[in-house]
Amino acid sequence: MANNNEASEFWRSIQELDKMSLPTKLHNYEEKLSFMQCKIDDFQNRPRRSNVLFFGIKDTDIPESWDVSEELVNNVWVDKLEVNVTSVARAHRLDKFSADKKRPIIPKSFIERDLETVLSRRIK
Repeated sequence: MANNNEASEFWRSIQELDKMSLPTKLHNYEEKLSFMQCKIDDFQNRPRRSNVLFFGIKDTDIPESWDVSEELVNNVWVDKLEVNVTSVARAHRLDKFSADKKRPIIPKSFIERDLETVLSRRIK
C-alpha cells in the first residue's frame, strides 16, 4: 500500500510541475509564433520591395508579351521621367486583358539604385 501511495503522490507532484510549466510553455510558443509571423511577413514582402506599379498606360489591341510591357515601361521612364533604367528582368500587366482598360504594369527585378532614381522622379 505504501508503494501505491508513494506512486500516487509522485504522480500528483509531476502533474503539479506540469501545470506550473504550462504558462511558461504557452508564453514560449506565443513568442515563437510571433517570431515566425514576422519572418513570414518579411519573406512575403521582400520581393515586393523592388517593385513599382505603372498606372494609366493604355493596353495594346491584343494581349501583350513581357517584352511589349517592358518596352512600354521603358518609354515612360525615358519620355516622362528622363531616366534610363536597364535593370528590369521582365514586366507584365496585372488583371485580365480588356481592350478598353488601362491595366497596371509591374516591372520586376530593379537594382536598388535604379529604383531610388525612379521613385525620386515619379512626381514629374
